[in-house]
Amino acid sequence: MFVLSRDEAGRVREAITPDFHLPDLRLYLEVTAMRQRHVTRKNRKLRRLHEAHPEVRCYALYARDRVRLVERLGEICAIARAA
Repeated sequence: MFVLSRDEAGRVREAITPDFHLPDLRLYLEVTAMRQRHVTRKNRKLRRLHEAHPEVRCYALYARDRVRLVERLGEICAIARAA
């Protein structure tokens, strides 16, 4: 969890917990929902994360990216089975 803001008493007001951590790549992934209101909120949090913690590499994985990833993994599996 990365803290984005705290209140006057030091309690966490806003934070983001990325969905996946890829330690070998030193990368975090945040998977977005299909609804635009969720995407907008997550994009705002990602912008805040980059401002508060510029050393953290965290990227959004959108629905279209998931579709392309599944397609590409299917191609790779088919090639591996044929070999």
